Amino acid sequence: MFAPASLTMDDDIAMTLQLCEHPHMVHGEKSGCATSIESFLELVVSSLGTNDVRALSPRAPMEGVPSVRYTVASATPVTNSQSALVCHDMTYPYKVFFCHTATPIRAYQLSLVSNDVGQPSIDALAVCHLNTSHWEPNHPFFQIMHVKPGETTACHFLGRGSIIWVPTVKEAAQ
Repeated sequence: MFAPASLTMDDDIAMTLQLCEHPHMVHGEKSGCATSIESFLELVVSSLGTNDVRALSPRAPMEGVPSVRYTVASATPVTNSQSALVCHDMTYPYKVFFCHTATPIRAYQLSLVSNDVGQPSIDALAVCHLNTSHWEPNHPFFQIMHVKPGETTACHFLGRGSIIWVPTVKEAAQ
């Protein structure tokens, strides 16, 4: 139906199809792909169990982030809930988002300040998986960190093109 612009794009499209049709999720995760606004909203509401939600996305520069060191100036939880739906913009001829949930998690909004003079600060989002005990022992995170499943929390940044959906928590009347 369409001709990919390059072999890399062809591989990325094949990966999108594989991920959407046969996701390999960690124990307890749910996933799905959204290919329209309607399916996107349906996936968000069904995954979080409420239509009272808010969306956040990283405010990273449109061009590549300079390869410099950054210091975390602040980290603020985005919700009191330990559930979230994280959606990633996938390579495809039209808009497709791969979304997945994991609980328990903590999501943070961070301000990163460059250690190099003249470099801009970055507003970022990070997700921390609080329970890694059901992850595969050969997961790359464990290899890099030299730990075993369940020994630590696994945190990672969300890239540009990702959206995190969280339930809006109502504050008690005072």
